[in-house]
Amino acid sequence: MNYPTISKTEITDDERAEAVNDEYGAKYTKDWLKLIEGPENLTSYTIKEGTKVIGDTAFWCKNKIKSIILPDSVTSIGYFAFSDCTHLCSINIPNGVTSIGEEALDNCSALESITIPQSVKNIEHGIFNRCKRLNNVNIEGNNFYVKDKMLFSSTGVLISCWSYEKEITIPYGTTAIDTEAFIFCRTLETLNIPNSITTIGFRIFWGCTRLKNINVEGNNFYVKDKMLFSSTGVLISCWSKRKRISIPNEIIVIGDDVFNDCNSLETIILPPGITSIGNNAFSDCYNLEYINIPNSVTSIGEEAFENCKNLESINIPDNIAYIGHGAFSGCYNILGLKIPNTLSIINNYVFLNNTTLNFIEIGNNIKSIGDGAFEACESLKSINIPNSVTSIGGEAFRDCTSLQSINIPDSVTSIGDSAFLGCESLESIFIPKGTKEKFTRLLSNYSEYLKEI
Repeated sequence: MNYPTISKTEITDDERAEAVNDEYGAKYTKDWLKLIEGPENLTSYTIKEGTKVIGDTAFWCKNKIKSIILPDSVTSIGYFAFSDCTHLCSINIPNGVTSIGEEALDNCSALESITIPQSVKNIEHGIFNRCKRLNNVNIEGNNFYVKDKMLFSSTGVLISCWSYEKEITIPYGTTAIDTEAFIFCRTLETLNIPNSITTIGFRIFWGCTRLKNINVEGNNFYVKDKMLFSSTGVLISCWSKRKRISIPNEIIVIGDDVFNDCNSLETIILPPGITSIGNNAFSDCYNLEYINIPNSVTSIGEEAFENCKNLESINIPDNIAYIGHGAFSGCYNILGLKIPNTLSIINNYVFLNNTTLNFIEIGNNIKSIGDGAFEACESLKSINIPNSVTSIGGEAFRDCTSLQSINIPDSVTSIGDSAFLGCESLESIFIPKGTKEKFTRLLSNYSEYLKEI
């Protein structure tokens, strides 16, 4: 997995381990500069003076809270910081806050009024989604503006919509629609998009269960068969409920989250020119049984097919160069896989919980097998690691309960903790002659299984 750089609103493991509590049970970092988690079971709370950062998810789902007072010292508010506080009706944003994370106030359904001070320079997507009672958003300064229950940046980016109208017209002059801008607009039936828009983010219509029509002006985007496409060949969104969907031949990219949670989808036909499948593109498509992945595909994103429980086979293209973290995790019914020679890294948790997988052929160019890559592949009985591999991650084969033997080449110089923990059927770890001392160090807990060949 490509782990992001720790942001100042993200809570690190060390910060959680060293957290201190105030008299109400709220958790702060030991220097009292960052609020990690708000108190439980209070209806009102005043955050301590001197706090600079409201951490990610600090008050997430704290449904009893009605009033939160932020001190003037706060400069940053993390993502989901107050999300799903469904009884929150009073909160102040101090003049000094410069950034507000994504969906920070999402589903604060009791909130009626809020002021955004002129100090705020950056607001991430979805801040007011599902705030159904929010009627008064007072914007100080010129960095943002509100129109028809939609929040825009001064550069014309539509950041969030909390309108419950059946038909919404995006005003001309809007330049972009941010990710998840219309998420859970459950009453939306018709959306009118002006030709001033040049960029549309992903996952914008997730949860828009009544959406029927999207009218697009200009040539930047078009709609076909309840799918939204860019003129550059990107499939941006789908709101079709059909069981079988064919993607037009001109499309080259399946965007992030396009078919996420499309439980009606059983068969998807991709055109021969597709080059990229985005993050979560087909995740949680529980009834997906068939997909053809053409050899033109070079990239499959993170968790792209996670929890596609009915998918019985998958062809990994011969030209694949990247498969993201958890791409095929939870695909319970896949029996066998062949990883081509074009791939150099098996990322973390790619095949996690593929419980019926009983055959895997690893390509000769693989250099690294990530953490938990084959964890809980309970039907896998044997595996051969090619001599291109130099590292095997922690828990890589953990709980592969049927695994009896594995061949590890001399090229391997690093094996992570608990790589074979729970492999209760393991009988043999085959290693090259003359390497027993080396692998005894690398596999000190499994030395009894080492067999030189």
